[in-house]
Amino acid sequence: MDYRHLYQHFFDYCEGLDGPIHLCGLSLGAVLSLNYALDRPEKVHSLILLNAQYKMPRFLLAVQNVMFRLLPNSVF
Repeated sequence: MDYRHLYQHFFDYCEGLDGPIHLCGLSLGAVLSLNYALDRPEKVHSLILLNAQYKMPRFLLAVQNVMFRLLPNSVF
């Protein structure tokens, strides 16, 4: 599963919640939360972002993508 698919699942989950939402994310969770807030600012009431990456490191993302592919989908 790559970032695009992970974000789509996160987006769909957030869309299923009623009313404005509060998002808190650490690292990749912060990037996902920020991405969602940029896409749907009217839905996000507040954000707490910790250790969000300004520039995503390509090598670490490649390693992370390999790990995501090895894990069963039920983990996500």
